[in-house]
Amino acid sequence: MILIVEDNKTWQEIYARILSEYDLTFCRDDIEAIKIIDQNPPQLIVLDILLNGPTAFGLLNELQSYPHLAKIPIIIVSDVKLAQSRLEEYNIVKVFDKATLNPLDLRKEIQDYV
Repeated sequence: MILIVEDNKTWQEIYARILSEYDLTFCRDDIEAIKIIDQNPPQLIVLDILLNGPTAFGLLNELQSYPHLAKIPIIIVSDVKLAQSRLEEYNIVKVFDKATLNPLDLRKEIQDYV
């Protein structure tokens, strides 16, 4: 299962189309994501940094506090530009810019983890 943490409905539809062959679970914020992860840890998380309400760093920090969850690979797809040093403590395997995202690149990256 791939967990997609994205609050924008249009982007959720884009993910559903380009990743239709995968088992996807969608959520809109870090609180909902934590509940889903607690019940059924995903193989991979695709995460937008800017969410309605708290940012995704709440989720990233929560994952880091549990060794078995800290190992879940994370792909960030966001408009936010982040310094690499801010991401080093998390298991972020790739960062994509939404403005220039090539769906084929995202699919290729996901194939490496699922």
